[in-house]
Amino acid sequence: MRILIVSSVFEPSIGGVETVAKLLAGAFLDRGLEVRILTATRPGRIGEFERITVRRPSPMNIRRHA
Repeated sequence: MRILIVSSVFEPSIGGVETVAKLLAGAFLDRGLEVRILTATRPGRIGEFERITVRRPSPMNIRRHA
């Protein structure tokens, strides 16, 4: 199963929405599901979810992941 998490904010930002998105992504990954995170947040430090995160996607890129 493929899971798409769309979050306007994500790491390296810190807050409630970011935390919930990270917890969900981690739980889905632990169950062996394919996860992708789309966010408008610019890259910062390299986080544990960087390989599955698409930052500032174009409309065509969003459509490809949906």
